Amino acid sequence: MEVDAYVFSKLVENAKNVRTVDIALGTTLGVTGSAQPIYELNAGFLALAEEEVPEEDQVIFASNSFYNMLRNTPELVKTLRQDEYTKDVKFTIGEYEGRPIIPVPQNRFRTLIRLLQGGYGWAADAKNINFIICNKKAIYHVVKYDKVRVFNPGVVQDFDGYKVNVRIYHDVFVPDRKKAAIYACVSSTVYNAAATSERTLTFTYTAATDMISDVVIMPAGDLVKGLYASTASLAIGSMVSADVAANKGVVVVGVATGLADGTYYLYGIDNGQVIAKGSETFTIS
Repeated sequence: MEVDAYVFSKLVENAKNVRTVDIALGTTLGVTGSAQPIYELNAGFLALAEEEVPEEDQVIFASNSFYNMLRNTPELVKTLRQDEYTKDVKFTIGEYEGRPIIPVPQNRFRTLIRLLQGGYGWAADAKNINFIICNKKAIYHVVKYDKVRVFNPGVVQDFDGYKVNVRIYHDVFVPDRKKAAIYACVSSTVYNAAATSERTLTFTYTAATDMISDVVIMPAGDLVKGLYASTASLAIGSMVSADVAANKGVVVVGVATGLADGTYYLYGIDNGQVIAKGSETFTIS
């Protein structure tokens, strides 16, 4: 996930042409103007054509929400002939104008990534990416080191289950002369996880084992990606990378925190951004 998020963010950063617009479905049949899915894709094709980028190696990366709008847009007309009623009819859009479409989850499809200790997050002015059109030959994704180690439950000491350690050293490069082969369309609205994902958090801290347990986040959901402890009081929406407290760190349920003595706040985080805060503190002494 982090590799994808980094690569897509860097593609937007290196794109020669970046259009900023909030895309929405129209209400009438046919192409009526900008900010509709087909119109915006065609605008991207035109921009790349003007840069003389070959069509045959182009690919479209699209957010799931944009892809869904593409399937439902009134810009396209869907018809069935009489002889098709007895067939397995599908309206799947696997490609458009000869370019394959690859849907991407929004949580790894944003601008201005911030690499954090133990994960990644987004800058305060990050935006959702609608889609990227690029020529595959313009991008060089280099993996210098990739090591995966899997430990079975008989070896893992701190819990009953498999543990996977992954270490990867990689980067993505776009030569200056090939930046014209990347076109990006991003939302004009700044992304803020806290605005839509704020949650309250309760937990139990056991001093004898130095462990956090019984974590309950309300309302329930999978938007909280991890737990973070700090002696600093952080606001909802803050990036944990900006926390300058001496005592801080990622916390795992059922594993000793290993934190120094002090009084801590516990936070739920989504890609490095605080979206839930414990109602009480816990003290290590």
